[in-house]
Amino acid sequence: GTQVLRYSGIHGIGMLLANSYRLLTEALESQTRARLDALAPLLDASLAGRVFQRDHSEIDSILNQLVGSKFTELDYIIVLGPGGELLGRAGNIPPDPQEDRSVLTALADLTYDTGIELKLPGNTRVGSVRFGLSLAELASLRGKAKLSYLGWQPLPDADYRAAPPPWF
Repeated sequence: GTQVLRYSGIHGIGMLLANSYRLLTEALESQTRARLDALAPLLDASLAGRVFQRDHSEIDSILNQLVGSKFTELDYIIVLGPGGELLGRAGNIPPDPQEDRSVLTALADLTYDTGIELKLPGNTRVGSVRFGLSLAELASLRGKAKLSYLGWQPLPDADYRAAPPPWF
């Protein structure tokens, strides 16, 4: 009797947690996409003309401002010319950044690695930008939301394995 209830309770909580995790992951993916959609035109507008003119000092200045801003949350940025030549870079650039296809793959290093093409009006390609969008803040909110959803408040150095959760 009680074992069946305990199993049903554990199974139900497991299903609830799985659904909660899925919803949080979808929200994180959606928020990241929205941030990328807002950032792409900013990068294009601020860099395309400078890349076309090969204005290295202005490119470096813009990159340092972008990486240093709490509003963009960029870990790094690399600007390449139309032939792939390096025109500027700033931030903590990983040795071999690989483009992330989803937020789940990016959570390993908390940086969403991606890029955009830089184009002038008339759709003329003048270069590209590779950058890493920090997921640290969003991942932190995700972790807090999971604990809050469960009704737990994390305690420093707490060992949650020592006693069963309060619903048992």
